[in-house]
Amino acid sequence: MSRFANQVGELRFTAPNESTPSQPVARSIFLLDYVLFPGTPAPPDAPTIVAPPQNQSNGVGTAVDLVVSAAGRPPLAYQWFFEGTNAITTGTSRDLCLANVQLSQAGSYSVVITNALGAVTSSPAMLSVTGSPPVIVTPPSSQTAWFGQAVDFTVGSVGPPPLSYQWSFNGTNTLGSATTTSLLRLTNVQPTQAGAYTVVVSNAFGAVTSAPALLSVIPPVERRWVPGVGLTGQVGLPLNLEYADAFDPGPNWLPLATVPLASAPQFYFDLSVPLPPQRFFRAWQTSAPSVFPALALHMVPAITLTGGIGSSVRLDYINQFGPIDAWGTLATAALTNTSQLYFDTSTIGEPPRLYRLVPVP
Repeated sequence: MSRFANQVGELRFTAPNESTPSQPVARSIFLLDYVLFPGTPAPPDAPTIVAPPQNQSNGVGTAVDLVVSAAGRPPLAYQWFFEGTNAITTGTSRDLCLANVQLSQAGSYSVVITNALGAVTSSPAMLSVTGSPPVIVTPPSSQTAWFGQAVDFTVGSVGPPPLSYQWSFNGTNTLGSATTTSLLRLTNVQPTQAGAYTVVVSNAFGAVTSAPALLSVIPPVERRWVPGVGLTGQVGLPLNLEYADAFDPGPNWLPLATVPLASAPQFYFDLSVPLPPQRFFRAWQTSAPSVFPALALHMVPAITLTGGIGSSVRLDYINQFGPIDAWGTLATAALTNTSQLYFDTSTIGEPPRLYRLVPVP
């Protein structure tokens, strides 16, 4: 049985009296205890549940809101429980908010509501947490690399966390524990590492395997990056090009070259070795040119062509990322020296490239 708060009541007693039959003869004040025996209805204003929390099914990572509606004499206190006995420290209001729910939070939720007159426990609400296997949105890209380069393969995937990764080489050779992230980094690649790379992305609901990304490893071709200055001005007049390696507090302009401008635009390549950390350029023409001189600056690969004098060599290129057999030809050059430079201005604004030299019979 349950004992509730003491109440002060007044009892009135009367005795038969012919002259004044309705007048009380005694008056006393009693302190009463309200005792609730099993099966006895609850006293007025004890908590009652109007609408219990409802069963829900939510995906992993979503937000869940469990709500109970109760009546009773205020103030009402709330305590939510997980699986019957595990009190939830943040569950002390009529709403239980769970952010970013995980599989471990699936189960039953109930709430105990109390006030000064009693307590009531809701029926349990079942929370189901569902999910799906990962989806690969950005597969690793095939690429070409020179001997000794570093190569990065990356995969982009979505799905209920946590996600795990396992990279493999040529289908069956799983790589070590250092490859359990979305990034696979290969340093100092060698020809033996050319082949197909795949990654398995998994979570608690399943796994997905990426399409293979192919790696081609080729001999390096000597190249260096040089400033390519695009010259515009009055065609047919010489253009004077000057440079300064500092601009503040004031540039010290030095002559770099006088270029016969045969067309516009026309490139001039600054082959200074070593290049300074920064460099500024300016141009001018004499003889009252009708076109005002202008400059455009790009960093351009200078590729070293080698072979016997009088022989010819074909220069091919391929994009670093993409199909490993998509070679294109840039030029076939007759060598006037055993080593000469070719400037690939067609790479401006294009993806990174690699090169190969093919002797021409």
